[in-house]
Amino acid sequence: MSRLYGERIVLREYQDADLEYMKNWVNDPSITANLSDNFLYPHSSYATESFFKTMVEGTSANKGFVIG
Repeated sequence: MSRLYGERIVLREYQDADLEYMKNWVNDPSITANLSDNFLYPHSSYATESFFKTMVEGTSANKGFVIG
């Protein structure tokens, strides 16, 4: 997958090591308050892992990047 490079940021593909970080921030109101409506309600570990799996495997119709 391609990466996008800026002066101070890199957007990259999801990687297995990202799952633990995602589990930590996905229900943190100080982070999710400024994100989309997908984060209005808590996410279970199962839901987070399921979403993550589709992104890593490329089986989701949605495409996304990790900020690095």
